[in-house]
Amino acid sequence: MKPPILKELESEGYVRDDDCSQTVRVPHRVFSVDFEIEENRAVTASEAAVLACVQSGIGQPLEIALRLGLGDGRLVDRVTLSLLKRNAVATSPAGLVLTEAGVLLSKSRRVRYTAHKQRDVRYLPSTARFEWFVSDELPSRGQPEMSLDIPADCDVNADDLHGHRHALHELIEARWQAEEGENPEVAARDLVSIRVNDARVSSTAAKVEVWRHESGKSRLRMVREGIEDADVSKLYGHYCFDKKSGRFLAPDRS
Repeated sequence: MKPPILKELESEGYVRDDDCSQTVRVPHRVFSVDFEIEENRAVTASEAAVLACVQSGIGQPLEIALRLGLGDGRLVDRVTLSLLKRNAVATSPAGLVLTEAGVLLSKSRRVRYTAHKQRDVRYLPSTARFEWFVSDELPSRGQPEMSLDIPADCDVNADDLHGHRHALHELIEARWQAEEGENPEVAARDLVSIRVNDARVSSTAAKVEVWRHESGKSRLRMVREGIEDADVSKLYGHYCFDKKSGRFLAPDRS
């Protein structure tokens, strides 16, 4: 059974021009981005144990290590230093004491911290959306494939990414746990800053079907694995095949 769009084209008198139909590369921009993110994580078992000891009045790190059976106390020293930096404990003549922040930490069992993670994202002009980028799609062997251009009115460059913080934040919230396999209890992420380390153009393959009408009009269908990609067709549907250059061009360039 023919797809409805084909029936529509044929009923309107359009005929496919197989001489112009060909496989092309549909471009999109890829950005290598350093995300600075603030998020919560669960208090570790060692942090919880040290906090509990300090709260019970045991203020000397070596005594805490002996109470917890942690040998020479190096782990307790590292945990204590981390808790001091977070203002969860403070020093006093009698030893470590729990601060107000430490009391809250003991109750919430959540630590707020900053993480830097570098990931590649791509921007698809056809859907005006960002996605995690995995890898380039290699061109097929044989006849070279023509690359289309990115329409100027829907292009995004590295400087524009700061204006898309909300979209990138939503991407992180929606998929970060699945990408990283993190504890589902981790929540409340905030995107602090974005730094673009690199930007380039990648592409995917699609077949362009050129449909012509006796009136001189033409329409393009972008097909992937036999199925029309409606979003890409909408983006490039107004392009025309320029026989002189052998390229598909926007109407104002053809």
